[in-house]
This record gives sequence, C-alpha cells and structure tokens, in this order.
Amino acid sequence: TLLFQASSVEKFANYLRLDGSTDAQSSQSPLVCIKPGKEGVKPLFLVHPIGGSVFCYHELSNEIHEDRPVYGLQLSLGVNKDSTKTQIREMAASYIETIKDVTGNDAVILGGWSLGGVIAYEMARQLEAKGHAPEIIFLIDSASPDSYESIEELDEVNLLVLMAMELGLQIHQLSLPKLIDDSANSGLNYLLDLCQKQGLLPETFTDKSLEERYNLMRSNQNAQTDYIHQAGSYTGRTAVFRAEHQLSIRQDTVYLGWKPHTLQLEIYDIPGDHFSLIRKPNVETLGKRLDVLLEQTNQEATK
Repeated sequence: TLLFQASSVEKFANYLRLDGSTDAQSSQSPLVCIKPGKEGVKPLFLVHPIGGSVFCYHELSNEIHEDRPVYGLQLSLGVNKDSTKTQIREMAASYIETIKDVTGNDAVILGGWSLGGVIAYEMARQLEAKGHAPEIIFLIDSASPDSYESIEELDEVNLLVLMAMELGLQIHQLSLPKLIDDSANSGLNYLLDLCQKQGLLPETFTDKSLEERYNLMRSNQNAQTDYIHQAGSYTGRTAVFRAEHQLSIRQDTVYLGWKPHTLQLEIYDIPGDHFSLIRKPNVETLGKRLDVLLEQTNQEATK
C-alpha cells in the first residue's frame, strides 16, 4: 500500500499516476492511502466517481479528523477497456477483496461521491450478504440509478463537460465552441490545456492519459445504466449527503431514489450543487458532518 501526504495538487496527481504513466498505473492496486491517520482508528474507504480517480477526495480528506485514515479505491488505467465487461457488481466484488488487505473481515466504513456512492452501496449489499455489513455507508450526493428521469448515453460534448466539472472546473470557465470542435481530440486537448492552466492537472499529464480517462467515464456510465434493475435492497445504516441544489434530471430530489432500497436511511443537506459540495468552501461542512457521524458510529461500536 502506498502512503502519501500531498502538499500540492501536482504531488497528489503524480502520486495517483495522473502523469501519464499508464503502464505503472494499470498494474498498481486500486487501493490508495489518501491519509495515513492514526494506527488503531478504523479507516474510511471512498470509492471513485465516474472518472475512475480518487483525486476528488483530496480536499475532503483534509477536512476529516487527522486521526482518521482515509483510503481511496480508484479504477486503474489500462483495465476494463472493454466497456461490456465493466459492471457495478464486478467492481464492487473486486474492491471488497482489495480492502481485505487493510480490514480483514472486520466491519468497514464505506462511502463515495456520485457514482462512487452507488458502487459503495453495492459493496455494502455484498458484504451484508456475507454477514459482514459495514458499520455505515456514506453516499455523497449519489442517486440510485432508477431515480433519474432517464439515463441516456451522453454525447461527446456532455461527457467532456462532466469530466471538466469532476476535475474542478466551473461551467462558466468552459468554451462550448472549443468543446464541440470536431477536429481530432480537439475537445480533450482544450480541456487538458485549461485544467493545467488552472493548476488542476500537472504539466506532465498527457492527452493520451486524458483520453483514457474519457473512455473510462464512458465505460462507467454504461455500468451505471446497466445497474438500474440490479440495485436490490440493503438493511444497514445509510447516510446520504444531499446537495442543496439538485440536478434537474433527478425525479426524486428528496431521498435521491434510495428510500425503496434502504431500511435505515438518513438525509443530511450540504450547501452547493452536485459538483461544488465536494470542494471548498462547501466541503468544510461535508467534512464536519461526516466526522460527527463517524464519531457516533465509533461510540456505538464500543458500547
């Protein structure tokens, strides 16, 4: 297991193999120690969103109590290139085996933002079926796939916009004409240049790496669509951190589609929208509320 304490975006990105070293990344474990924390404190595992990277949890990890170890589960480049083989259930099963290196068969604490929460939910279902249900799962503005009006395949431009927002850009920073330029990889090259100028990606990050991330997003989107009729039910404690400003394509903006699937559902509102709640200043509120629930869970486990 790799450990790090990143003092800059570039160090963090390089650590996560976002520098174009695809051969190295394709062979590395999905498990990334984002914050070592204190020995003896139960770790929090956060699953990657649609882009496959855990880069989005950098700021959140800094808001969680310093003693709490935080691990990320990322989807390695070079893996699952065939989108027909990428399924939520398969990813969940694989990640369960991965975290055993840290937890053994102890009860775990899982979470994730966006698609990451859906994968964490499926991990929880599989663990519960084996008699090892998590103590709690955190779904960070994650909606059940069947809560959307429709999940249709995004075209290239909309997928690029989604990638840009996940990387930390704001919608007003994007030039639509440059994204829809149909010359070869023009949209990706524009996005790469913009992210590097904003300090969101290191200078060593390549257009090939970004293209592979784009293909992973397409694959993961297909997996989310396939999961619509597979979500089943889960009886364990489920905390949903709901963005105050909800996406318009969601039919259920109250429970985000989880009420039919869970028996112990808790909803907590976080300032911002789907993208800004995971970043400053809103991530400070998210971190504090997550910390409170983690401490409550710890107290209940020691009674």
